[in-house]
Amino acid sequence: MDGHFDNIFISGRGEVANRIARTCHRVGIDVLDVEVPPAPHPLLPDAEATVAAAQAAGAAALHPGYVGPRARAELAFLSRAAGLTFVGPSNEALAVMADKVALRTRAESTGIKSLPGSNALSTWEEARHAAEEIGFPLFVKPVAGTAGYGVLEVDDEDDLHTAFDISVEQATATFGDGRVYLEHALHRPRHLEVTVVADAHGNRIALQERDSSVQRRHQVLIAETPSPWLTNHGEGEAIREFLIDQALRLAEELSLVGVFTVEFLIDADDRVFFLEANADMQGAILVTELATGRDPIELSLEMAAGAPLAHDPSRSLRGHAFEVRVCAEDPEDAFRRTPGAVSDLRFPAAPLRIVRIEPAVTAGEEPPPGIEPLLCRIAAVAPVRHDALHWLDRVLAESVIDGVEDNITFLRKILNHDSFRAGAYDTAFTKRVLAE
Repeated sequence: MDGHFDNIFISGRGEVANRIARTCHRVGIDVLDVEVPPAPHPLLPDAEATVAAAQAAGAAALHPGYVGPRARAELAFLSRAAGLTFVGPSNEALAVMADKVALRTRAESTGIKSLPGSNALSTWEEARHAAEEIGFPLFVKPVAGTAGYGVLEVDDEDDLHTAFDISVEQATATFGDGRVYLEHALHRPRHLEVTVVADAHGNRIALQERDSSVQRRHQVLIAETPSPWLTNHGEGEAIREFLIDQALRLAEELSLVGVFTVEFLIDADDRVFFLEANADMQGAILVTELATGRDPIELSLEMAAGAPLAHDPSRSLRGHAFEVRVCAEDPEDAFRRTPGAVSDLRFPAAPLRIVRIEPAVTAGEEPPPGIEPLLCRIAAVAPVRHDALHWLDRVLAESVIDGVEDNITFLRKILNHDSFRAGAYDTAFTKRVLAE
């Protein structure tokens, strides 16, 4: 790699940090074990203490791991000021991505359409007036948010005040920024994402879209690529090309370098709306790698080191891929976290070329508080969608997780549902399955 760095410090702990470390070891980059003060929230580390510890340990580079957008921007600024290579987009781009309202404005300036929304709001009165203009239903969202934290859907003004207060409180605790904004809520949209890779030499490619419509708490539960909705749609290829064009256009507008995801919602009339863009890659790593044969983490390291990216117009796929998130949660109780530590975690043998299992905890551990209670990611890829589904369901059926209640039964119910098998699902699908 151009400007190759020999060692790296990864901010934070948990499954994303472990996944980054595995890639670093595979490509020959030493991962430094550095003690930093405990963070008030997993997504809100002490940026100054983190960078100081990395610098004292002799780190050449810093990877932010899985943190909130504001923390990512602070880590980038301080890392680069300290002479460290930061794995991620520029300071300027991250500052825009850390402010969802500013990001919407920049996207709209290039002709990328967003849903009707408000400016950043600080008071309930501001929210009430904005809601009158936007209309219900709508979402209350943290300005500095990511991954669905602090996002609340509101159907009428009676619920708005409570939702506003809750979202402000969660945004402050999770992201260190209590500002929120309002955005119109679509009825049962599709949620599609495009991962873009961009180097410092002006080259950009898209790593195929992902359908991330199966969600709970506005967080992805099951992702697959390519989108079966696009595959079955008469205008699917044209919509796919439009999504990719919009993602690449935003990358150019922000002069983005690295690996990042651009997210879209598509309504019942096939209208496409920009949702957000982020650089955390939490939902993009495994399913994208299996489908494309390209590790997004390795690509992000190469881009940070200044390596040029060979243009790949074909976006060729190895097959159809799925990823499910096995969590310690109770789907029948609003997906609330189930307490306790895992006493046993065992998975069946499966061909590595078809199935990938990445545990997030080991026996005796429990998922970290404050974030998604992930136990493991399981992904499968096969030449055709049906075979990938078969392998994924088989692995879930034969997996053993003791000590905590998990969502495996619910995941299998979705995978075997007639509507899911037909690719006919949207962001409200899990609610409908639970109601059956």
